[in-house]
Amino acid sequence: MVISVWPWAVQTVRLYMEHIRPQFYLDRPDDGVMFPTERAEMISERAFNQRFQHWRKLAELPECLSPHCLRHTYVTRLIEAGYDGQFVTEQVGHSHAATTAIYTALSSDFKNLKVREFLDAAEEAQLAVAFARADAEAEMDDDFSDQATGELVGAGRSKEM
Repeated sequence: MVISVWPWAVQTVRLYMEHIRPQFYLDRPDDGVMFPTERAEMISERAFNQRFQHWRKLAELPECLSPHCLRHTYVTRLIEAGYDGQFVTEQVGHSHAATTAIYTALSSDFKNLKVREFLDAAEEAQLAVAFARADAEAEMDDDFSDQATGELVGAGRSKEM
C-alpha cells in the first residue's frame, strides 16, 4: 500500500483498474497481477524500462531519468508533504532512515517555502514583542497622564481654596 501524493493519481489508477486491466482477463482468470501482459505474464523489468525510455524520449526529458527516479520522487514528495521521516522509511521498505535520506532531494520551491515560513514566523514573533512593548508603554503613558492630571487638578484646587 502506498500513499497518494497527487490527487489525480488515485483516479488514474482507479480508471486503469476498472477499464484497462480487465481487458487482459477476458479469456482467462484474473491472477491479481496489476500490470499483466497479453501473454499472461507480469511485465518484465526490461519491458518496463523500455516503455519508460520511450515515453521519456517523447516527453523530451533528460536521459539520466529512469524508473527508479520515480521512487526518489515519491520519497521526496512525502517528505515535502510533511509525512514523518520514520513513516516514509517504512513506506518505502528501507531498514534505515539514512537510506531514505539519500532518496530525498528537496526542491528549491520547497526549500524557499520553508525559509519563508521560518521568516514569517520570526517576523510575527518580533511584531508580537513590539506590539506588547508598545501597549505597555501606552499604559505607562496613560498612568503618568492620570497622575499628572490629578496633581494639576489637586494643585489647582488647593490654590483656589
